[in-house]
Amino acid sequence: MNFKKIQWIFLAAFALLDIFLASFVLMNTKFVSIGKQQSSSQIILKEMKNDSIITGPLSGKNRMGYYLSAAKTDDNQELQSHQDQLKGQTPRVVGSNFTSSFNNPVRIDKTKPQAKLDQLCQNPKWVINGRQYTYNEHLSTSKTVVYTQTMAGEPLFGPAGLLRFRLNDRNEVVGYTQSFLKPGEILRPRQTAISQKQAVIALYKHNEIPSGSTIQWVDFGYSRLLTYGNHAVYIPTWTASIKAKNTGKKIHCQVNAFTGIVMKNGGQSTSSSSSTYNN
Repeated sequence: MNFKKIQWIFLAAFALLDIFLASFVLMNTKFVSIGKQQSSSQIILKEMKNDSIITGPLSGKNRMGYYLSAAKTDDNQELQSHQDQLKGQTPRVVGSNFTSSFNNPVRIDKTKPQAKLDQLCQNPKWVINGRQYTYNEHLSTSKTVVYTQTMAGEPLFGPAGLLRFRLNDRNEVVGYTQSFLKPGEILRPRQTAISQKQAVIALYKHNEIPSGSTIQWVDFGYSRLLTYGNHAVYIPTWTASIKAKNTGKKIHCQVNAFTGIVMKNGGQSTSSSSSTYNN
């Protein structure tokens, strides 16, 4: 074997060794980074526990989502144009809301209201485009049963795309108020979103969770980021319901699931912010 051949063998061996060592260093760096993140999360969760904040189990699994565009119907024109198909009720427009009152109240099971209301939503004579809405237990109250439209298979959170069934004192549905969004269009390919645990930590770091409070639920869905003309951009968000210990007041806070930034008034903000849903 000549000298040049031996030289090339050594050069190749050293090159492979360099690649191996570089890969090893990069992998170690990655694991150290992940380890630091996990360690930081555990420290913050411990601080929350010391502040008597009750969270319940939180998932550390990352979610996936899109940037979506949707057009809001002009003064509920979509709903008004089909209101003649409705039977057994009196529809009308009040301000920017499409609302309807049933001629005869509909009895429902208080513990499982969706059993009857799902049937109403499936019938176009009762609810226009009702099949595009799904029951949302967390947004419902003792006086209002809330259904939300979905985007990319996830619920909408916000004033648009909501169907609110009104209840009387006898637990009967007397009518509903409805807003409608045309199906959203994908603006960018699907990408990774933060986990439920990371969203709660973001809220705590921005002073959105008072000491002694209880986080009742944290749901993944889509919320409006910004508007342009008659269209709006929607992004995946984590919405948390937080109940204060002293007052018992409940507030809903949102986190941009792409950036981990707390949202404020339909936009992004790194400052403290919160919003309340009026059902």
